[in-house]
This record gives sequence, structure tokens and C-alpha cells, in this order.
Amino acid sequence: MSPTVEPPKYREEVMMLVVDTGREQCLDHVVRDLPQLLQAGDIVVINDAATLRPWLNNMPIELRLAGRNETGWSAVLFGRGDWRIRTENREAPPIVDRGAMIQFARGIRAIVTQISAISPRLIDLKFNVADPSMLPLIYRAIASNSDMKRGC
Repeated sequence: MSPTVEPPKYREEVMMLVVDTGREQCLDHVVRDLPQLLQAGDIVVINDAATLRPWLNNMPIELRLAGRNETGWSAVLFGRGDWRIRTENREAPPIVDRGAMIQFARGIRAIVTQISAISPRLIDLKFNVADPSMLPLIYRAIASNSDMKRGC
């Protein structure tokens, strides 16, 4: 998929990756193409990952929460950068070990409970706050931290 350079002006122009398992192809499309692409039985995956800027060993990283799992949350790690930098041009994130502590603002922490065999960027986390209150706390911490707003 071609990375986006900046947010599109209109929602219908948001980029979308279509995975055609029958033809073993990945195709670039935009949201306005969706009605013509869908067939009965198709699965639509919407990426609503929360992007957070915590610290690991005093190094800023980008962490995208991918979803809840049996023990906490699954996440993807990225190195320095933001949406303006093509993913393939970004620095790799620091290597994390199982048991590593990832620090967020306002005392929010997460322990790395699992590292995927597929990629060291795919991790599972257990937060030190109760699950229902976790996301609002993290978003308030992000909003109050000027370093995070600058995309450290």
C-alpha cells in the first residue's frame, strides 16, 4: 500500500488497503470504492488504533493499541516520527524485552507481557490502571503533556 502523505480533504478519499485472498493480491483503493468492492461474506477491518507517545528507557516511542486480548492489550511499536514520515523511512523502535516497563504520563505504566514471534514490534501489554478507565486517563495525559503534542 502506498503511504498517505497528509490527511485527505474529503473522507471519501481516505486510503484503504483491499486484501483479495482469492487472487493473493493487496490493492490500493479509497473509501468511495467500498460499495463496488464488497460482496456477501466479505470482512471489513477498520483501523481505529489509538496512537500513543509513551517512553521506554527514557526514549520516546510511538505505540498503537491494536485491541484488547485475554490479558490486556495488543500493540504495535514504532520508532521516532509521526504520520508525516513514511513508515518505511522511520527509525526502528528500541528493542523491548518481556517485562519491560513502558511509561506514559500521569503515572500510567504498562508492562510488556508478550513479544510476538512474527515481529518484535508486536507486543502485548498489561496496564497498571483498571481497563474501563484506562483510555480516558491516557487521552487526558496526552492532552496535558506538551512534549507529546509536539510529537517528541
